[in-house]
Amino acid sequence: QKSKAEEKRTFSDKLALVRGITRMASALIGRFFGYLHTDIRRLSISVATGDAAKTALSYAAVTGCCNALLTLLDEKSTLRFHRGCDVGVYADFLAESSEADIDIALSLSLRQALSVALHGFISFIKIKAGDLS
Repeated sequence: QKSKAEEKRTFSDKLALVRGITRMASALIGRFFGYLHTDIRRLSISVATGDAAKTALSYAAVTGCCNALLTLLDEKSTLRFHRGCDVGVYADFLAESSEADIDIALSLSLRQALSVALHGFISFIKIKAGDLS
């Protein structure tokens, strides 16, 4: 049997709950990425497949993904490149398999992590209480 609380939930109640959770998640993700520090020491990817045509297509896909990732990290977090770091995607038409040499550090201070957790907890309490504004 369903409890009375479960029976009373209407579609609009469920929609309001999903809306509240979505707001909470977007606020927490925004806050988290605002505090995040990204240090790139090395990002060197050699794309190879054994076939020149597949290598060219894979190279284009990997280059696009790396570009999107670096753009996102640059816009949403504090992105730092260390002096002398090797950043690049290379097509190797002679090799049979791809290689990646990646050294990326993500850091967040304890105070910032506690701030994100506290805001998440407060948002959770508001959702539980039904105050979704």
